[in-house]
Amino acid sequence: MPATILRHAYGIYRSAAMLAGMQLDLFTPLKNGPMSLATLANALSLRADKLRPLLYALVDAELLTLVEDDHFVNTPEAEVYLVRGRDMYLGSAHELYSDLWAAALAAGQSIRAGRPKAKHDFTAMSDEELGAFFRGLHAGALATGRQLATTYDFGPLRNLLDVGGGSGGVSIAACQNCRDLRATIIELPRVAPIAQDMVREAQLADRVNVLATNIVERPPKDGST
Repeated sequence: MPATILRHAYGIYRSAAMLAGMQLDLFTPLKNGPMSLATLANALSLRADKLRPLLYALVDAELLTLVEDDHFVNTPEAEVYLVRGRDMYLGSAHELYSDLWAAALAAGQSIRAGRPKAKHDFTAMSDEELGAFFRGLHAGALATGRQLATTYDFGPLRNLLDVGGGSGGVSIAACQNCRDLRATIIELPRVAPIAQDMVREAQLADRVNVLATNIVERPPKDGST
């Protein structure tokens, strides 16, 4: 039997189940403990007969635990990282995973053509595509900001400059963990509104400022947004 080939061929389904669960945000309703299939389907406004196979696939993927017939609960890891609102939430990364996996599936075509088939051209991407890309990166950026704030002593510092800050996750998390810290994010004009949305969502608009400019071409002007 081609054991290695079969392992790779069918191993993708656990990853696909995780992605679907993240897209549906089905781990969040389970934060209060086990739920039946019917109750969970109702909470997610989904058909129970369509949801049931995914729940069992997530049990196989070790992200849910089956406590009794058609009753499920998050595993400890899913409870920490996949429940919306948790400090370590990574569920929003599903947009990034979708993007990366789609690009990986085109690797053979890219090699044959001698050019990328899944190239990221930020100047040509639509606002929707840009938003999906940076929202997908946001969870990782928040984790980096938390690590930065706990690794380095920001005690004597009051201002952080985040050049090319993307979604603003690094600055947001740093300010959340250092109450006296203020941050300025510098991003391209098309990306800056995404960071501004994330800052407002985190309720940090009074401490995190977003400047829209191409710093390679010109320095930012005071008060530019």
